Amino acid sequence: MQLATQGAVEAQKMKGDLPRLQQALLFCLGACCVIGLMAWWVLRLPEPAVVKGHEYSKQASSLVKHSDPIQSSAAVPADSLQWCGGGAFLSSRKTAKERAPFSAFIESDSWELEGDEPLVFQRFSTWVDDFLAGHSKEQEGLPLARERRAALKDLIQKDPEKALALSVSQSLRRQLPSKVQALLEEPIHEAGDFYLGAICFGPNSLSDVNFREVELSDGRRFQTYVYGRRLDVASKRGMSLHGVAVDNVLALHESPLRVLEANEKESRGLVATDIAVEVGGGVLPVS
Repeated sequence: MQLATQGAVEAQKMKGDLPRLQQALLFCLGACCVIGLMAWWVLRLPEPAVVKGHEYSKQASSLVKHSDPIQSSAAVPADSLQWCGGGAFLSSRKTAKERAPFSAFIESDSWELEGDEPLVFQRFSTWVDDFLAGHSKEQEGLPLARERRAALKDLIQKDPEKALALSVSQSLRRQLPSKVQALLEEPIHEAGDFYLGAICFGPNSLSDVNFREVELSDGRRFQTYVYGRRLDVASKRGMSLHGVAVDNVLALHESPLRVLEANEKESRGLVATDIAVEVGGGVLPVS
């Protein structure tokens, strides 16, 4: 009788544990399904073709003409951080022997366009020539300077190297009216902090899988666009920066060196005929 009662108690206990066991099994099964669906979604993310060198340049110029945001994200340059879809990895950076040589940042005293620039830059250049010759007035240049500023901001984000080539030199800037100078790009020559990040598992509409920022000594931050050797640079503090900025975007020159103009050397007490370079806000004479 006692054995029968004990068996009934154990059976009743097992019967009470059964719903909890079923709930635990259902929870585990549901969790496995969710994890499986997430893995399936990640693996199905499209991985765009990685192209190199001149192929990317041709493709980029074609994308700029068509300005299709979805198509523009279909190719990623091989010398930058690669798409993270499913893999989440960084492409190997070039070695010193693999990198192309670079030249120091030199601002030309003359400002002659090649003729294939957008009309906005050509119109402003024509006004500058007329103003310096005494054939044009300040008020005529203000709307042209505003148009050029908007166009340069857009060009910085698409082709920072070209934007730097079209920037106004310090010597020419000093000859223009103050109101026009205020509408020009801001020259950046100092040491600052450079930040590099990558976007992983993002939507296909992203125009760039990399994002770069620069923080200056005054605390201002700029969305930064690079080319050449700067594509291989990771986050770094106190980096020598040379470039031009419009609003919150910055075109960064690939070289840490900038050759000083003659009048800059004279103002710093250096011999005008000697060569001097600026690195990280400091000036070094080159014998």
